[in-house]
Parts: sequence; C-alpha cells; structure tokens
Amino acid sequence: MRIQRIAMMVLLAGLIAGPVAYMQFNSVVEGADLLLAAFDSGELQLAAVPN
Repeated sequence: MRIQRIAMMVLLAGLIAGPVAYMQFNSVVEGADLLLAAFDSGELQLAAVPN
C-alpha cells in the first residue's frame, strides 16, 4: 500500500515536472536564438591564418 502511494506520487511529480522542464528549456533556446539574431551580422566571417 505504501509503495503504491509513493509510486503514484513519483508518477504525478514526473507528469508535472516534464512539461514544465520542456517549457523552460524551450524558452532558453528561444532566448539564445534572439541573442544570436541580435548580435549576428548575417555573414559568416572566418579569420585568415597567416602562412
């Protein structure tokens, strides 16, 4: 009885924490995209290595 109650609590916590963690990760990725778009010149610039 007690193990079933603990298992149910763990399952419920996982069902709540999963979407919350996904939303947070998604917002971090979107924020990184916004930063890259703001500071990116649109061109790939490579440094020349002297011979």
